[in-house]
Amino acid sequence: MSRACGNQTAPGGDPQVVVTDKDQSLVLDARKADELTLKTPKDSDVAYRRFQFFNDSGIGGLYATFGATYAVPVDVDSIYAEATGPVDSAEFDFAVRWRAIEPALDVTARSSRRLAFDPVYQLGSTRLDGRVSLRAVAAGKGTSADYEDVDAKGRAVLVTRDDAVTAEEREAAARAAGAALLIVVNDRPGPLVDFVTQEDLPVVSVRSAQGEKLVAAAAKGTVTLEGKAVQFPSYLYDVSKSWPGEIPGELALAPTTRQLATVESRYHDTQERLAVDDRADCRDYQWPPCLSVRALQPTATDRTDYVSTYDGVTWYENVDHESTWEQRGVRQAYEPRSTTVRNWFAPVTAPRTGDGYWGPRHNGDWFQVNVAHASGPDGITGGFPWGETPVTSRLFHGDTLVRENIGQAVQTAVPVEEGPQTYRFEIDTDAAGDAHRYSTSTRTSWTFVADLADEAVPGEDGTPLPLLQLDYDVDTALDGTVRAGAEVPFAVVPYTVPGAPRAGSVSGATLEVSYDGGSTWTAVKLRKDGDRWETRLRIPARGADLVSLRATARDDAGNTVTQKVVAAFGVKR
Repeated sequence: MSRACGNQTAPGGDPQVVVTDKDQSLVLDARKADELTLKTPKDSDVAYRRFQFFNDSGIGGLYATFGATYAVPVDVDSIYAEATGPVDSAEFDFAVRWRAIEPALDVTARSSRRLAFDPVYQLGSTRLDGRVSLRAVAAGKGTSADYEDVDAKGRAVLVTRDDAVTAEEREAAARAAGAALLIVVNDRPGPLVDFVTQEDLPVVSVRSAQGEKLVAAAAKGTVTLEGKAVQFPSYLYDVSKSWPGEIPGELALAPTTRQLATVESRYHDTQERLAVDDRADCRDYQWPPCLSVRALQPTATDRTDYVSTYDGVTWYENVDHESTWEQRGVRQAYEPRSTTVRNWFAPVTAPRTGDGYWGPRHNGDWFQVNVAHASGPDGITGGFPWGETPVTSRLFHGDTLVRENIGQAVQTAVPVEEGPQTYRFEIDTDAAGDAHRYSTSTRTSWTFVADLADEAVPGEDGTPLPLLQLDYDVDTALDGTVRAGAEVPFAVVPYTVPGAPRAGSVSGATLEVSYDGGSTWTAVKLRKDGDRWETRLRIPARGADLVSLRATARDDAGNTVTQKVVAAFGVKR
């Protein structure tokens, strides 16, 4: 249960109330509640807050468990929780999730002296980007008439909120007057957060106490705003923590750099477009298990994320490109002081298995073979909506076609045969339009061994099939290119499907490259280093715009893979 007062929210209550035939009193008292706060190593603004609890009474049955999740509205100043002491339950957990981002407006207001200025972007507002240097002027309540004697063109305009003037009216008037920024002064205590109505006008609000001083200073002389703005953050903090067994009396979080993990997120693209980035915190008792925080992210850029490493929390991330291309990561915990590089929409795109999609498996003679068709490196899997790009898959028993399908999966019964049998699964992909610049065509063929009598693997839905996978490691620029004439480190990284009982140890790999779209191929010598087969590609100084790849791998159990990727990545002169 929560109790709200003004712009503060405090969850309080007794998570374990035993109901008997006697009257009981339940007193909710938030006077001793502790504030939930977050302090980050670098300056940041809170973009998202959530708290939640889960209680399993241990009595069993349909109503034995109960949970609640509360995403805190942006116009709530502070959140509090009251300590419980140890909770007499089979399982109890209290948890929080924070996202804090690089300040969007790091701006100072000055007149004859420095003035307090803590702006809050309104919901859906266009955002400034780059250096900010604006003179501020006041325009009353923001009606069209208030601009008659005000030179607002290219300036920051201060207006005071009034019930008689709608947000649409004051924003339309500011836009018509040529304002570069609209600052709405709240006419009552607390923050003001409203939806904007003009797509191309940046709109922020300030609290009444700050705004009144700014308006007064603008009336007496010059007020200037100086600083910088970022439309999209170059860094952010994702922090989530659980307190199992009780709500403690101290809820302030201040993770240090040594306690955080660093995730370098790179969003490859041939041009700057938009994607939706979604990082979720995961706990087994949640439903769904991973609860998302989504944000717009420009492609052809990178971002540094600092992620908490507290016990009891794992993380999952996926990204949706505006072209409808989706890529999914892996659910994982991070280690303190670790660095992970995530290459979203990296140029060498090919069919690959991973945690983001259910994988190849069989139950007796029922085969379900699924390989995500537009996947990336290091466990990233992905694809386009069904039917949006040409994808064809085929399953063979020996050399006999069992079934062909449109899309990345085949689900079918296979002929019943005793003992280990050899099968082949193929996927052909082609790019449609400008869905993605690289890897415009792929041809992949897996030969693998399965026995219909193999039992299901514990923890798996059936028996995993040993489709040998290929990953590639090449360091390109964010636009997917390497330099002409350069000597580029490159690695083929084969790996087996986890848990597949008939998978062997990788015993070999080969690589060929083409610089003319696959018309001619040149074999490249590989050197084994652990689980990697490495080389250095000598990129031609002239005449090559794209690099195509043809690779193979085999294991010692008779499983093989052959993969051709046309226009895998680009060459820049």
